[in-house]
Amino acid sequence: MANEEIAKLSLQTALRTLDLQQREVEQLRLRSGVMLAACSLIASIFGGAAIKANHGVGAPGALALATLAASTSLCVYLLTAKRRLIFAVDAQSVYGLLLDSDGDARAFAEVIAWLAAYGRENDRELSGLDRIYMLAALCLMAQMVCWSIVLAATLR
Repeated sequence: MANEEIAKLSLQTALRTLDLQQREVEQLRLRSGVMLAACSLIASIFGGAAIKANHGVGAPGALALATLAASTSLCVYLLTAKRRLIFAVDAQSVYGLLLDSDGDARAFAEVIAWLAAYGRENDRELSGLDRIYMLAALCLMAQMVCWSIVLAATLR
């Protein structure tokens, strides 16, 4: 396999990595939207019943409302655009570099290095976003537990 073919294959692989990262962000946003809806639904159904049955909020209810606020805020953060994530390079810059080098493998290597650097940065950012998603999920579960405690107390 010639150096040029290896360079082109490496470039395609680097571009594919960025494409997969972009899809991961889209999936994370989709899951965050579903979780946001779940937070609202749980709060409206369980929270309303719990507050009505207890004629107020109480400590577990206040904790449930706090976890609702936390999970909602985290989900909204995940749904907003993230400028630090980069999924493509400037096509004009790449074209100019490759045209000037007459398709030399070193030029491909430079473009691949750009893409790899973006991929590493994206990986770090995506790891942080995944942790935020998990924290939002934990807050949602805590909210459900708190509302369950409040409702269980009314059945005694």
